Amino acid sequence: MESIPILPPTGAHGARAAACWCGSLGFARYLRHGATRIADGQGAQGHGGIGMSQHRPTARWAMHVDMHMCCSTRPVIEGTYVMTSLDLLLSRFSTDALVQPAPDAAQLERILSAAMCAPDHGRLRPWRYVVIRDDARARVAELVVASMKRLDPDVAEAKIEKRRGRFSTMPLVIALGMHLRPDHKIPLIEQEMAVAAAAMNVLNALHLTGFGAVWVSGDVTYDPQLAAELGFEAPHRLAGFLFVGTPGPDARPARRASVEGYVAQWEGIGTRFAADEKDPR
Repeated sequence: MESIPILPPTGAHGARAAACWCGSLGFARYLRHGATRIADGQGAQGHGGIGMSQHRPTARWAMHVDMHMCCSTRPVIEGTYVMTSLDLLLSRFSTDALVQPAPDAAQLERILSAAMCAPDHGRLRPWRYVVIRDDARARVAELVVASMKRLDPDVAEAKIEKRRGRFSTMPLVIALGMHLRPDHKIPLIEQEMAVAAAAMNVLNALHLTGFGAVWVSGDVTYDPQLAAELGFEAPHRLAGFLFVGTPGPDARPARRASVEGYVAQWEGIGTRFAADEKDPR
């Protein structure tokens, strides 16, 4: 497992950054308060005190760390906190409290490449992505509003304005599509699962490169006309949208349930899950 050594913030911005170092989004906030973004292949010495591999492949590296991770007992070597890749993965959360910047074209190409690592029975690669930036966001927002009105002519104006605002102001929007093959020997549900797995890989890649995101759907996701307007004509389908950007000051990680209630050991008889007993639906 890869380990990433992290030193406390120092320098001109150290005091301000240290105040949020052991809290949610500590590292991301630290970078926003003045730490240098480290370009491809550069080491971390002299860059605000964040130590990382000389071969870090990403152009921008921020880390979102929950309080219990930053302040937990982890291996420490010569005063260096050691964070594993799993720690980073476990700190991921969804948020729409996003600000600029969003990934640039080069960063996004690498992030979306994570989709190609998803489990995919038959190697059908059924995922498709349409990137929506800049002025295109407002145009897509109007397509979404038109879809809302088609689906519900009595939709409340407040709901329309809220949806319009979200689509037109998010730093970056990615429309998720599926190219499904109903007549293929691979069952449709497995094709859909591959799309979802690819989307999760993209969400994780965004997080691991210091960005935030949320996957949204809603009624308009199932409107064939909107799907076609976005480039997902049949046999393609729309699977929702990713809102992407940098987590802002209001971004807060969700409280996570313990995994214990969702895992059971099979011992030759039926199993019961504690989570099902709490919520039997």
